[in-house]
Amino acid sequence: MSEHGTAFKFTELVVGEAALQWFQAFGYTYVGRLSIAAGEPSAQRESDLKAVLEPQVLSLVRRRFLVAHNAGRGAVYSLPGAGLPTPDDVFGPPASALSGSSEHLNPSSEHLEPIGSDDQRDPQGRLLSFHLDAPVVDALEALEPEFKMALEALATEPRPNGKLGAETMRGAILAICTGHYVTLPALADLVARAPDALRQQHLKPLMELGRLQLAFPTAPNDPRQAYRCGDPTSLPDGQKDKTP
Repeated sequence: MSEHGTAFKFTELVVGEAALQWFQAFGYTYVGRLSIAAGEPSAQRESDLKAVLEPQVLSLVRRRFLVAHNAGRGAVYSLPGAGLPTPDDVFGPPASALSGSSEHLNPSSEHLEPIGSDDQRDPQGRLLSFHLDAPVVDALEALEPEFKMALEALATEPRPNGKLGAETMRGAILAICTGHYVTLPALADLVARAPDALRQQHLKPLMELGRLQLAFPTAPNDPRQAYRCGDPTSLPDGQKDKTP
């Protein structure tokens, strides 16, 4: 307001320009947003999308429009009342849970045999469940012989080679997991790797890149977790024609 009582109106642009000049007078440097965007040499953050979406998602959770599952980087969100599938929904409770006693547990949880609650299988021997949008390779011994041989053919490079390059190994994993989910034990058997090492060294990086999706997002570390290739078009050229 002026000394004569007249009110001045300032637009947001005028105020913004004045603020920039004020900061520059104190030695600050003005840098355009695009020059610090993700992917630029002077990038200030890994993802502009994350910076925009994360506050909005958290706001929806606080207002109970979304339900958060898991904490931290592994968070998964769903609509209220829209339950996400769990391993127990598809396979039933593990044998250890049914026994009511820990005395007879196998020391390695990866080798627990699940009790199947869904006993329907397709002609290839894959488990069918109305909880999932694709069949599940959960037991190699249940597969139709020719289909099993086709999956084993995709693992011909990983099986005899303990020092296979990460890119080649991950290409084989994506090919094996195309068109269906594959449980961790079945996948470990196919590529001849220890389940925990396979998960840490290859499956987690592929998930972080969005190239693998989980059958059970709320139970990422369950030994019965199953994986599916998120984008079959991203397969290496040498693997695209091999998938069964």
